[in-house]
Amino acid sequence: MPMNSYEAKSNPGFSIIELAVVIGILAVFLGIALPLLARLRINAMATKCAMHLAQLGNAFNAYASENDGVLPRAAPYGGSRGPTWMEAASRHLGRPSSTWAQLRATQAFHCPANTVPEVPTSYVVNAFYFSDPGWNSVAGATKLSKIRSPASLPWLLEAPDFFKTFTVAKALVDDVFFEITHYVSTPDHLPEGATPRIYPARHRHSSNLLFADGHVEARSTSEKLSLHQFDDRIRRR
Repeated sequence: MPMNSYEAKSNPGFSIIELAVVIGILAVFLGIALPLLARLRINAMATKCAMHLAQLGNAFNAYASENDGVLPRAAPYGGSRGPTWMEAASRHLGRPSSTWAQLRATQAFHCPANTVPEVPTSYVVNAFYFSDPGWNSVAGATKLSKIRSPASLPWLLEAPDFFKTFTVAKALVDDVFFEITHYVSTPDHLPEGATPRIYPARHRHSSNLLFADGHVEARSTSEKLSLHQFDDRIRRR
């Protein structure tokens, strides 16, 4: 049956102008939604990273409670001065680990925003307190009770993608990242040396820090830390 004039007028379809308006609205919506989704993803990774640091803080305290208050330290891998801080903490994370492969598989040791997945952990421990004044990393282990201001002492920090390097046999070597110990113990390991900034800008403009009292804070990466926060607030036992 042929279509009458009334039916033809009642189904005109979309005009080019109407399609352009719809496409424009969708473009505006995507322009708003995509950055919002990106921020939500960044915030989610930062939150998960902070949760992992809190887990490690709990593991440190559990280790100390079983070892006369002594904290996990920056011991050499497989050395005689006790386990590395990662190996010690792993004993209280439900998955005792001592090898690179085992540590990489332990979720709490990693920040989802870290871009170097092959390393055993995304964090570095503050080893200034395990060192002599010359930062030789040979001093004895530290007791939690000896820390004067635990709420302001950085304990674990998010690691940068790469540390400062030196040359061995004409090859650049990173003296922290290629060590199982993952510690910072000299000013050279810190951004800007003796006037260090918090590292790195892992979560847009901030980085998570675990402090010695167990709390985690997101700090602006433009903020500077005094070297004394790493090295001058402890009473030797």
